[in-house]
Amino acid sequence: MIKAIDLIAAIDTAALGNSASFSGHYNGSYLNANTNGYALDLSASNYTGLTGTLLVNKATLSASLTGSANKQYDRLDSATLASSNYSLLGFATGEGATVTQTAGTYASPNVSANGGAGSVSAALTSSHFAVNAGTDLNNYILPTSATGNIGTITAKPLTLSASNVTKTYDGTTTLSGVALTPNGVIGSDQVRATPSSGSFNSADAASTVGFTLNG
Repeated sequence: MIKAIDLIAAIDTAALGNSASFSGHYNGSYLNANTNGYALDLSASNYTGLTGTLLVNKATLSASLTGSANKQYDRLDSATLASSNYSLLGFATGEGATVTQTAGTYASPNVSANGGAGSVSAALTSSHFAVNAGTDLNNYILPTSATGNIGTITAKPLTLSASNVTKTYDGTTTLSGVALTPNGVIGSDQVRATPSSGSFNSADAASTVGFTLNG
């Protein structure tokens, strides 16, 4: 379906009944028209003073991201998208396409910036569009990117371990100076865990005694 028509020709619209329909593709030369049910040949050989060409401008499509893009914190800004994350506007009635680009980018890789409305973007090329039947993408100016505030990044759980927790018997269950090792930290991220207090489950000397640490 033709969405915008620029007539670059000297055509008497009154003689054409003030209306004409055209068929063909974008940005091409159009010589045939249908006016009030009568087929006309607009070639220069049939009309005097008719110069130039009849052009159809491409319609512009716009793309945005919708839905949600979720992941657990992994220190990276990469996002995984699906076709359902894309909204395309600007198609003629009955025409359409889906976007197949799955790679997106969070504006920030941090949980604090992605609580459900973090900015996510995706770069698009013509290879990322799968057309619906009857749609010719040559009739459209395709978007080169899509953005949306759809990002959610959740915190990565960590575990803590402690080894060689010992002390000399002193009649109390007091525990101090315990070194904890965070497990599950990614890359060069640094996490330090220092308990505020702790206690053994028993004050008696033994080879194995349970203990409790407090945040």
